This record gives sequence, structure tokens and C-alpha cells, in this order.
Amino acid sequence: MILRGSIILLSLLTLLTGCQSFSGRPRTPAEPQLTHHQETEIFVPPFRGHLYNDLAHVTGEMPGSAFDADVDMETNTIVFASDGFSERAKIFTQSIAGGTPIQRTFGAGSDIQPKWSPDGKWIAFASDRDGNFDLYVIHSDGSGGAWQITQGATDEMHPSWSPDGKFLAYCAKDTDGVWYLWKVKLEGSMHTQLVPGLFPEWSPDGSRLAFQSPSSRGTGFDEIWVIGVDGSGLTPVVSDPHFGAIQPSWDPYGDRIVFATITEISARPWEAPRAADLWIVDLNGSPPYRLTDHSAQDYAPCWGLDGRIYFSSDRRGGHRVLSLKPIGPISPFTGDDPLFPEGTP
Repeated sequence: MILRGSIILLSLLTLLTGCQSFSGRPRTPAEPQLTHHQETEIFVPPFRGHLYNDLAHVTGEMPGSAFDADVDMETNTIVFASDGFSERAKIFTQSIAGGTPIQRTFGAGSDIQPKWSPDGKWIAFASDRDGNFDLYVIHSDGSGGAWQITQGATDEMHPSWSPDGKFLAYCAKDTDGVWYLWKVKLEGSMHTQLVPGLFPEWSPDGSRLAFQSPSSRGTGFDEIWVIGVDGSGLTPVVSDPHFGAIQPSWDPYGDRIVFATITEISARPWEAPRAADLWIVDLNGSPPYRLTDHSAQDYAPCWGLDGRIYFSSDRRGGHRVLSLKPIGPISPFTGDDPLFPEGTP
């Protein structure tokens, strides 16, 4: 993936000037009021060798697929989805140090996209057990029943906890098929609509959400954006006409975002992309750099202990949870690179 040129500012749409709130389940959102905003086209250095070390297979050789991992840094435990022991995916937990995965959800439907609560006592996830995808919360040990958070007529997916554990951010599809960001206050079930987008991730300081949203340039690819949790300060982070940037995840300090890039667009954003690599962007304005360059799918990244990144990959034929340690950019872009001719992803 190579981009030619310097940083270019383009006129773009989108800054949500107001939010709508309501108590109860999400409904079709009203059209937001938009003002002009600017987009940054990022100049990306080419890949020059692996920018990570200590690649590790976390979930081992369990049957089926393992994907959508999230890390509880207090207990050094991962939660993930797997279809290895049932026809439909269920939620499992496992020590990062190894051991037997423990199944936490059961019954009908696919349970995917699990997220630890900040205190490690709860797991939020998306499930289509009642037809379409809704959000649920369970005790981290799987005991008791599931608390249903949304009951919309279309899909609600990808929960992300606020650092204080009082809110969930998520994305919901309206009746016209457009995905929007929402947040819900768990006490009282007050839902607030934000902007069009998917895969929201709450920043460590609780002030912002990173997310992906379709390009305004008509490429069909998604881009990475950041917005304040009150709907203000919409800021572009990664945008490119040649690839899509998806599935952002903050580092523990809120300084960097890891994300996946794709070259093929999927109509089902919760499924594994056909081709993907991992990249990191520093929010100080430095250009993104590439972590992986593999023919397999490397996607759904998240940060863990000691700066490690956990992600899903099919490098061994089946989807597993792997981890690696970034070591930073090796060299800047200095001109034409024969390994990456113009337009090559």
C-alpha cells in the first residue's frame, strides 16, 4: 500500500451539531444536521520489513475459529468468540498464558464481538439469538442470565465500554441500511445518537470515540475518525482512496490507534475481511505505519499488556487469536519504491 504525495486537505462533510436522546430501544435516527469539515489524506510510508517481533499464537489449535478478542489487563485474560464447539459462535475466556478455553454463553444464535467491562466483572457482546443482532451483558463467569441492552428492529453491534463502566458505545443500522454510532447509559437505558459510522471504540480517558465511517469521496471504503463523546470535534485520522481503514483500537494511553486495512469491501462488516493487514497511526500527526504484510487475514486488533497487540488471523488456515509486539517504523519514505509500484496495496 503506497500513497504518493504530501498531506492534502480536502473539503468534506460532517460535523454533528446536535444529538438526540431517548429512553428505551434504538429507533430509526433522524437525519443529523451537518456542517462542512475537512479531511486529511494521509501520506503513508511503504512497508520495509516486519515492524513487530515476538509473534505468538494465543488460542492454540482449538477446533473451529477464534476471533474478536478483547483483553482484561487486570487478570491477563482474553475473551473471544469461537465456533469450535458449536454450530454458531459462542463467547469464551482464556488465560493469555494458556490453558483451556471456558465457554461463557450457550443457546441459539451467534454470540460475537465480546468486550470486557473496565472492572472485569462483565462482558458485553452482540448476539442474533432473537433474530437480528442486539447487545447483551453477562457476568464474566457466565453465571446468571443475560441482560439485553438493545431491542431494535435492525442490527445493533460492537459494544465498547466507557472507562467508568457507566456507558456503552455501539453501532446500529437504521431502516435505510445506514449505520450510526450510539451510546447508552446503562442506568436508565438512555440512548443517544451520534454520527454515521461503525465499530466505535471508547478512548482511555473517556472523552472520545474512534470509529470507521464510509468515505465521502465515493470510493466505497471506510475511513478512521475520532469524535468527542458529546458529538463534537469530529476529526479525520486515516483516509485513502486505495484502501479501507477499519476496526480502530486505542492504545492504553490514548496516543495511538491500531487498525486494519482492507482492499475489498464487505456488505457484512462483522465478518472477517478477505484480505487485511494491521497498521498503527500516532495521533501526534505522524503518518501511519504498517505492522503486518501477509497474504492471510490480520484483522480485529486490540491492545493488551506491555504494548502487545492481539488480533485475529488465518495464518494457519483457520482463524485464531495471535499477538505481537510493535517495534515502530523502520525507515521513512524516500521516493519511488520498486517493491510497491503506484497503486499497489
